[in-house]
Amino acid sequence: MTFWSGGRTKYNRCQQHYPKAHWIDAACVGDNGDPVHLDPEMKRFEIKALGRGNRQACRVDKYGFPRTKGQAVKSGPAIRPDYVVDRTQVMELTIHSEAPPLNRDASGALRVGTSRVLVELVIRAFQDGSTPETIAQRYPAIPLVDVYAVIAYYLRHRDEMESYLEEREQEAEAVKVRIEAHQGSLSGVRGRLLARQGRV
Repeated sequence: MTFWSGGRTKYNRCQQHYPKAHWIDAACVGDNGDPVHLDPEMKRFEIKALGRGNRQACRVDKYGFPRTKGQAVKSGPAIRPDYVVDRTQVMELTIHSEAPPLNRDASGALRVGTSRVLVELVIRAFQDGSTPETIAQRYPAIPLVDVYAVIAYYLRHRDEMESYLEEREQEAEAVKVRIEAHQGSLSGVRGRLLARQGRV
């Protein structure tokens, strides 16, 4: 492939006294003085580009600012006749309705799938910014698809799930109070252990 400037191409064409034509300019591309022999019987192959309208979005003034509105885009047929789809050959998609992978145990707590993982652990991890893949790695007993399903159910029923989570936190706090009342303050236990270590 050979390419040169337009000025050098024009120089070669004018030196050989050829008329101005695009196809002659293409033949005259090259170094200065290169002889170009054109057969008078030569038949050139012409290709006419019809285009799809002006590529320029709008006309501009001498300063480069737009002075007209954008050109309207020409629209052709949306579907070519040979691209028409035979609907008898299209496979129909059956949409299945699936229940969320949540199971309630004997204590009333919701667990994910057949695992012992509590649903609040998955939701709190999601609220803290963990991705479903990270949650699935943290709890290997839960398949990734179940993690996605639990998060989707939480997002669709946010008010109900938030009420459930708040209820679970209240129950956990009540259990903590009962344990402390039965065992006493852990600070006292720590003090006695430190005192025992000091005597030893």
